[in-house]
Amino acid sequence: MNQILVYGSLKRGERLHYALEDAIYVGPGKINGTLFDLGPYPAAVAEYNPEKTCGEITGEIYTVGPKIMQRLDRIESHPVYYERRPVKELTTGKDVWVYLLPKERLPLKADLIANGFWTGQNNGKGIQYAR
Repeated sequence: MNQILVYGSLKRGERLHYALEDAIYVGPGKINGTLFDLGPYPAAVAEYNPEKTCGEITGEIYTVGPKIMQRLDRIESHPVYYERRPVKELTTGKDVWVYLLPKERLPLKADLIANGFWTGQNNGKGIQYAR
């Protein structure tokens, strides 16, 4: 069993949460990184924070087995688009899996989510940020 932190459309109440219906909800979690709103979904980028406007990303932690992890890999197009990587969760200090977008795949213009928290209601409300 693995723990994964989700921060976007896989969270409770969001459109892809059905993929986690057999997972065990552990609780809220935070990781270091920068969060961008790409419209219908967000993208977390590790170590990409030139303006120091965001340093933590808030999400939900789940315990998942191999079948759910494979399902999530397909949904997140791992490793073609997002890359699943282990990251230190800030509250516990333990590693959790997270889907990160490599910074070279980030669109030239993306909406920065300064508070590090995405909901489907955020769409288009971030700050225009060009790399």
